[in-house]
Amino acid sequence: MWGRWPSATPLGWKVVMFDMGGVLLTPLQFGFRKYEWENGLASGMFSELFKEDDSNYSFGKVMKGEITLSQFYQECDKECEKYAEEKKFQLPEGFSVKKLFTSGFSNSSIMENVMKAIDCLHHNGYKVALLTNNWTDDTERRLSIAAIMLKFRRRFDYVFESCHIGMAKPDAKLYEYVCNKMNVQPSEVIFLDDSTKNCVGAEKLGMKTIIVKNSFQGLKDLAELLNIDFNRKVVPYCDISRFAHGYIVSKEGIKTHYVECGHGPPVIFCHGWPECWYSWRYQLAHIAELGYRAIALDQRGFGESSCPRAVEEYTTEKIISDLLHLMDTLGLPNVTLVGHDWGGFIVWICALRYPERIRAVAGVNTPYIPIDVSASPLTKMKKNPHTFDYQLYFQDEGVAEAEFEKDIERTFLCLFRGTSEEVRGFLVGFPEKPRRSVILSEEDLKFYVDQFTRTGFRGGINWYRNLDRNWEWNCRVANRKILQPSLMVTAKYDKVLYPALSKLMTPWVPNLTRKELECGHWTQLECPNELNQVLGDWLQDVHRSATMTPRL
Repeated sequence: MWGRWPSATPLGWKVVMFDMGGVLLTPLQFGFRKYEWENGLASGMFSELFKEDDSNYSFGKVMKGEITLSQFYQECDKECEKYAEEKKFQLPEGFSVKKLFTSGFSNSSIMENVMKAIDCLHHNGYKVALLTNNWTDDTERRLSIAAIMLKFRRRFDYVFESCHIGMAKPDAKLYEYVCNKMNVQPSEVIFLDDSTKNCVGAEKLGMKTIIVKNSFQGLKDLAELLNIDFNRKVVPYCDISRFAHGYIVSKEGIKTHYVECGHGPPVIFCHGWPECWYSWRYQLAHIAELGYRAIALDQRGFGESSCPRAVEEYTTEKIISDLLHLMDTLGLPNVTLVGHDWGGFIVWICALRYPERIRAVAGVNTPYIPIDVSASPLTKMKKNPHTFDYQLYFQDEGVAEAEFEKDIERTFLCLFRGTSEEVRGFLVGFPEKPRRSVILSEEDLKFYVDQFTRTGFRGGINWYRNLDRNWEWNCRVANRKILQPSLMVTAKYDKVLYPALSKLMTPWVPNLTRKELECGHWTQLECPNELNQVLGDWLQDVHRSATMTPRL
């Protein structure tokens, strides 16, 4: 079980600041040295020419933004020729600084252990900053560099690049500048850099510094300094203020609110009851980071979307029409759908009825249950309610709503429980003031309480009052199969949507991948990291090439 960290900042430190090359990324110097060795160049040639704080050299100019990277390549080629002439050696045929940097880039990758540590720092209450000597990239690699920097900007509270400031490390004025921007004193900052020279300059100003020889040593020193276990599992970092919000209105006047981030093949997330788009926040951030356009909507009856009062406004047909209208408005000919709980039911039926619009489909907890045309769901449920007896309770208008709305905070404290905590039906058997579950933060609780204080529970419960209407509509397609690439994520300890319910899927969903997680019903809350891994791996298999718009 993951844990949430207290907001504690011992010894007065408020910000942990990282260098990029050599700390967040494997250092370019590795590629430089390899290039020197493979081409028989004088050892240390580049360390002499690449002086970040000296504007007499092109490297110093590019770091301060005085020239661009393409201009640097040209100027530095001349400096290398002059250096070789002075040292009396021959540069290899076809030598260029551009090739050198290309070699460095190809040997550089993101340190995932450092990225994980950054999540831990956030959960401990620290701000996290990136301070890098960097260049303005106007080369053909600029788009991939922009993607990497976007990933960092989504994780860091502050990102400082020397080329956009006009100063480079180890200039003391740069350290003063970033401290002023972060509104902290130097003594409140811990700085990790792989350059002794940069660390000495920061330390003179009053920062606590860690010279990083490798990422494991650097994190070990930081962990000891802050008394943090970076190996402890935490929920992924997610700043919901960085999500974009949108609203669309149908011809019938139904408003749909959605949240999105990222760019790439579209993936739409559909929530269940009693939730909203917020339930997918950890998946939105992660899937966007992997290169997808991640979208989560407030479905009809929830959040900031319309909440009509009439029961018949909540049929599967109308809810799917909201989803298709969203796709049409956003110009998405086809998407991948991911759904949990009621959202899972919606995405399976949508894939069944509109295969041309759904590229792939995933159910989290909710399996595709083949349509039985012999008897309606309510008829079967009344004979043998099993774990779905609560749905019978929901049929009487106003009864369940009154119970849930009597004390909305208590309702969510009772509903959102982890697998290790005792489950006793809905609100029966819980104390008047239940203890908050470890899977629910104070911030999460407040968000849900605020949402349902505004909307009430009627809209969401009306979904359950259309079981027979939905069955009649779906009987028309009972003989169809779901042929798209599909994923079924079962939750081992879900007492309602238990894994065995998915056994009947195989003949009806032939292109099915199965995964099971060690959690209960609230999979996105209880196993966010594991779910992210499963979804990311599956999406990578499904979306191997970009969506192409066909021509007739």
